Amino acid sequence: MATSARVDIHVGNRPPDVAITSPVMQANFNAGETYPIRATATDPDGQVSHVDFYVGDVKIGVAKPQRNGVFIVNWQTTAAGAYSLHAVATDAAGKSSQSKPIHITVGAKIETSGVKPLDDASVREERPSDPANWGEVEVYGKPGGQIVGLFKFDISAYRQAQEIRKAVLKLYISKMKPQKASQFSVFSALGHDWSEDSVTWRNKPTKGDRLSSTMVSKSGQYYDFDVTSFVSDMVTANKGLITLWMEASTLEYNNIQIDSNREEKKNKPQLEITTSSIALVGDDVAPGGSAPNCQAIMRR
Repeated sequence: MATSARVDIHVGNRPPDVAITSPVMQANFNAGETYPIRATATDPDGQVSHVDFYVGDVKIGVAKPQRNGVFIVNWQTTAAGAYSLHAVATDAAGKSSQSKPIHITVGAKIETSGVKPLDDASVREERPSDPANWGEVEVYGKPGGQIVGLFKFDISAYRQAQEIRKAVLKLYISKMKPQKASQFSVFSALGHDWSEDSVTWRNKPTKGDRLSSTMVSKSGQYYDFDVTSFVSDMVTANKGLITLWMEASTLEYNNIQIDSNREEKKNKPQLEITTSSIALVGDDVAPGGSAPNCQAIMRR
């Protein structure tokens, strides 16, 4: 007995595929100006007749196909606020489908600023009672003797922000050994009463969830770790201090050294935070990401 390869078939008319390509998620427009809204739409078993564009539940225009399945309408913005855009494509037989929503703001004030760590240090598994406050924060993926980096930040100045659009931990890798690409990860950590002069492996904060991972390929440059969701959650919870924990993703003897916050260091760690004076709509809008299943709504 033998089994053939599976063949998928479709009975009846299939709906078009449609997606808004411009603007992108989290775009910010000026109030009172006109912007093109672009979408692409294709039909797997026919042709797309037209695409309707919506801001919330209000139709702002209908577009016929242009080149390469591109559909465009112009939208004149009015009041400042948060908006959700979506498109509905209809094929020649009358079947339609809706795009994923794109959440944007109009008239928001977008600002980016940096925060230096209050404390940064290394803790060593092999020497659990010794502090390791050096000129560099060392991270070492040694089996049974790893070294972990800790960074503490004060984010209380962002408690009044309507939304955290982006939060990135920026670390300058001054040295690495061996000279080969290896992955390092940043985690949240519970416990912020530690000091770089006294923290050890025994009294270190508790490692939390993995936030992001980055491949480090060479020294002498900054590397970014996206911590947007964690920082946004902490700001929402009205927290003042946060701790970020960094370790090698694998225990394969990969070692890096990161410039610390000491006065003589030029390339200090930094938590770069972008805020918006207007929050995006939708309960399922992930900070710094997309909102795949949000209903099309408009809020002013």
